Amino acid sequence: MVFTGLDWKISNETVVRPDVMIVCGKIETDYLEFPPALIVEILSSTSLVKNRNIKFELYRENGVKYYIMADYTKETVEVFELIDN
Repeated sequence: MVFTGLDWKISNETVVRPDVMIVCGKIETDYLEFPPALIVEILSSTSLVKNRNIKFELYRENGVKYYIMADYTKETVEVFELIDN
């Protein structure tokens, strides 16, 4: 399923809300409790550093298979695939 506006609770201290997520599996609560299969983040001047550094590492460390960063001002899309963790 495709979600926008859904929180992913990674831990009690870490909750993120990606721009778009594709989730394979059943969601039992009001938020996601396991890694989504794919995350899309739309880059902006205010989110660029966070999405490229902090979220990139956070998603990698927590097993997100595909991470897409779309930059509408540059009209580019970057696709990252997690291989063998």
